[in-house]
Amino acid sequence: QLMIIEYKTIFFDLFGVLIGRDETSIVRYVSKELDIPFYQTREIVTGENYMRFVRLELSFDQYFQKIQYQLVNGDKLNRNDFLSRLQQQEMGILPIASLLPGLKKQFNLHIISNTVNSHINSLKMKFDFFKYFDSVITSESAGVSKPNNEIFKYALSITGSVADSSIFVDDASENVKAANRNGMHGYHYTQFEDFENYISKLMNDTSS
Repeated sequence: QLMIIEYKTIFFDLFGVLIGRDETSIVRYVSKELDIPFYQTREIVTGENYMRFVRLELSFDQYFQKIQYQLVNGDKLNRNDFLSRLQQQEMGILPIASLLPGLKKQFNLHIISNTVNSHINSLKMKFDFFKYFDSVITSESAGVSKPNNEIFKYALSITGSVADSSIFVDDASENVKAANRNGMHGYHYTQFEDFENYISKLMNDTSS
């Protein structure tokens, strides 16, 4: 007899899961300019330094220098061309947001994000989907960032959630591992179709 865990709460990462930039065009541009395979380029151009730049921990020039250094022949990249292409990328809603109204009927929904509260406030004015969330836990409020264990403990205590009936969805595997370490069920988000299947199974299980 399989124990069906009754999931009550889903915690979502914000950047890369609910909202993100369409990075395909800038990655394609760099990959063509430097003649490096697309996937290899993407790992560097949109990797950890990019996330730090998005979170305003690095200036554009710091970010640009770091990726120039990591890319083969990166010094061939033109700063101003790269910057203008980067600015043309629109920050938009990713497909998971379309599932929120349905999920809200069955789960408590929260966000855990490595960012500051003022950034969340400005995003709330721009994106409507925040209304489906009961709370947004930021690294600023928690005093630590993912994958630190303390941010997960903080999130569970402040929302009154129980770890083993909570799911945590993130696109960074180290954050998912950290959630697992803290007794939550971590889901590593890579593509929407897989997640959609996962969620529909989950909703069938809980409603049966």
